[in-house]
Amino acid sequence: MVRYRPSAKRSEAIYQAFLWVVLLGMCVTTLYPFVNILAKSLSTGEALIGRRVYILPVMPTLMNYHVIFLDPTLKNALLISATRTLIGTGLHLIVVCLAAYAVSKRHLRGRRFFILYFIIPMYFNGGLLPNYMLIRMLGLMNNLLVYILPGLFNTFHFLILTTYFRQLPQDYEESAKIDGASDLTVFFRIVLPLSAPIIATVALFSAVGHWNAWFDALLYVTRSRLLPLQLVLQMIIRGAQTVQLITRAQYGMSEAKAASFTVESVRAATICFAVLPILCVYPFLQRYFVKGIMIGGLKG
Repeated sequence: MVRYRPSAKRSEAIYQAFLWVVLLGMCVTTLYPFVNILAKSLSTGEALIGRRVYILPVMPTLMNYHVIFLDPTLKNALLISATRTLIGTGLHLIVVCLAAYAVSKRHLRGRRFFILYFIIPMYFNGGLLPNYMLIRMLGLMNNLLVYILPGLFNTFHFLILTTYFRQLPQDYEESAKIDGASDLTVFFRIVLPLSAPIIATVALFSAVGHWNAWFDALLYVTRSRLLPLQLVLQMIIRGAQTVQLITRAQYGMSEAKAASFTVESVRAATICFAVLPILCVYPFLQRYFVKGIMIGGLKG
């Protein structure tokens, strides 16, 4: 039997305290920027100019968010981004899951060819100019499909799903096929329910990518009614230097009311508004997400 000496217990206590201090410092360092941005978005411009906002809002106000919603294109941009995220994520899951399930079967003819065919674009691509020419030749300029079709397949997600489908027990599929189930029936009725963690993980990755995307709109879209939320918010931030003058001129605000927000306060409100939907969705997928990212770490 090993007996711990008082010095050993004291060393263990010091080590545990050190770990707590380090972890607490990491938490504070990680969370403080988010809390500070939220506090700035709910504070007046005068408080930000005076450098008085740190954790809690100073002279709380919703004027910063009100200024954002004064932009006439924001509501339409929010609808475009929501439509893109829902449809794009749904179709992406269907395409990638079907491809990964088919390739995960060792008896598939030409299986190695298909795997190589899907992996090559992960390392080699034509570049920006050929891609722009392709989009233009396909007639996707100023089209909502330009947000969805190019992102239907993702090699990284394909490889993750393929690895997971290979690890599923084959007994369920064999029993279902003995009862007369087709491959599609097995896929939708058995494989998908068993793959909820990894599918939720891929769905979250895809949804965040669609929600935050703006560069494709900058390249392929010139109509304001098709601009996504992130690009419109970026335009609001870029034009925030004149936001007070525009607001006072167009909406008849008094000088005192217009002075309650500044470039920095509007920018903070814009950042909070952009990340809010993802923060609302993540708690519902968090338990699946944790399981999904751990797949492949253990074998059994």
